[in-house]
Amino acid sequence: MLVVALTPLMVFGALAYFKSRETVINQVGERLQAASLLAMSQIDRTFGFSLENIRSWADLDTLQAVERGDPEGSISHMLGDYQKAYGVYNTLVAVDEDASVVAAGDPALLGVSVTSADWYKRVMASGKPYMAPLRYDSDLGGYGVSLAVPIFKKYSDGYIIGVLKASLDWRELLQQVTAIEVVPEGQVPDGYAVLIDSEGYILAAPDFILFSMESTLPEAGMARVYDSRWWVAENPMLLDRVLKRPGHRYIRRGNDELMLVNMPASEFRYIGKTGWSLVLVRNAKSALQDIEYIRERAFLIGIITVLLIGLVAYIMSRQIGSPITRLSRWAEQLSHGSLDSNISLRSNDELAQLASALDNMRRNLKKYLDELFDSKERYQSIISSIDCVVWEAHINPLKVTLLSGQVDHVLGRSPDQVLSHLDSWQSLVHSDHHSLLIDACTTAIERGTDTYVEFKFLHGNGNWMWVKALISVTIEDLGVVGLRGVVVDINDIVIAAEEMAEARDIALKTAEDKSRFMAIVSHEIRTPINGMLGMLDMLSGQAGVDEQQQTLSMAKRSGRNLLALVDEVMDFSRL
Repeated sequence: MLVVALTPLMVFGALAYFKSRETVINQVGERLQAASLLAMSQIDRTFGFSLENIRSWADLDTLQAVERGDPEGSISHMLGDYQKAYGVYNTLVAVDEDASVVAAGDPALLGVSVTSADWYKRVMASGKPYMAPLRYDSDLGGYGVSLAVPIFKKYSDGYIIGVLKASLDWRELLQQVTAIEVVPEGQVPDGYAVLIDSEGYILAAPDFILFSMESTLPEAGMARVYDSRWWVAENPMLLDRVLKRPGHRYIRRGNDELMLVNMPASEFRYIGKTGWSLVLVRNAKSALQDIEYIRERAFLIGIITVLLIGLVAYIMSRQIGSPITRLSRWAEQLSHGSLDSNISLRSNDELAQLASALDNMRRNLKKYLDELFDSKERYQSIISSIDCVVWEAHINPLKVTLLSGQVDHVLGRSPDQVLSHLDSWQSLVHSDHHSLLIDACTTAIERGTDTYVEFKFLHGNGNWMWVKALISVTIEDLGVVGLRGVVVDINDIVIAAEEMAEARDIALKTAEDKSRFMAIVSHEIRTPINGMLGMLDMLSGQAGVDEQQQTLSMAKRSGRNLLALVDEVMDFSRL
């Protein structure tokens, strides 16, 4: 019981802790996401401002002197002023068509050839501004991002007379990256910012990061600011996510769990094609110091709560534990079918009310079961008293659910024997009646009407007997779902009918034979009598003596009497 009482509390406490932890982490992540967005926006504005400045400078009439080699030095003077005023460019030069520096903010760069410079070739070939990667400029010197724009000749159709190139000092990037407030102290080993390029090389980071790394992948000739890849580049999948999708994620590095909040440059207008990404790193453990403090206090409160709940549970168990135990034992007896045992609790609380309600339920259940048992007994008695077989079956799937009544007496087989032969029912029904039985069942199912069928069934004694099956349909939801009915023994009736038909046939044949006999007798007797009477008539005409006449008259009278007798016999035989 104590465990049951404490489980919700522990679950709620765990959920509250993890929810608080998630909330704090999300707040830290959202704050760092906002900080990274603000920093990258500032870097983008710096590059955008510089690019727009250089474009506007390239459109000045003063820059047309590039075509003549800036003989008066006006361009160099202007570029020198701009370089000093803005303080973010380490080089600012104008190059003519021959790839020679004709004007520069730093006079030492005049006359330098940039024929091999990639930025110069791209701008002269495309006629469009170009932003080069952050590299060391081997032609003009200095680390920075080269911004080069074409100088078009006035009133010409896109004729390029030179290139204006500025190198944005990488220290400007370093200053903006290191100025991000990752933690309240700024940037420390538990929270710092790193700007990387598309290959994972570090462009800007705090000193404690740069000085703690060794050169892992030197690139000869590429002259990067730092020739080291950041440790994120060791995982290509993680590097790809950091460079392409903004967000915050958690990774484990050694024993530390770190939160990485990244903002790719692809989300911005001017630096979108650089492939850079600003990553803010925060130690999750230090970020969750406040929640850890809360967890410790919550653990202490939990221990106190457990002790209090244990005390309350002990007291409550003494008061309600015993009644619940009695109630559970009674319920177990009830589940085993013991409906005669009652339950009562000597108290006025909810448990006593529950026990009373359950006991009433037991009495009602016992009453209903007794009534159901009596109904079943009456039903079974009625079924057993009728000399027939009662059956019921489902259609889909086909299954006999009831087979009762005088099965042994009517069919000469036990119900189990009949059920075991259902799969081979053709062996129990005479082959001449298979189609009759199938047609009757099919008609009942398809038409939804009651019917009957008479057929021969193989009795248990091995003799064929006549039975009559009355078939009734069971309908649910306007469809036939089953069949039910009775099977009665009509063997004696069928045999009696056959015997009566046979007796009738014999009687008809006898009558026919009698009629034929009488017709023969009539013909065979009447003919000689008529002949004899005719001869007597002839003799009576020739006899002259009275005595002879009397004799002939007597003979004629006897013959007519005999003929009359034959006619009466024939008339009687026709009745």
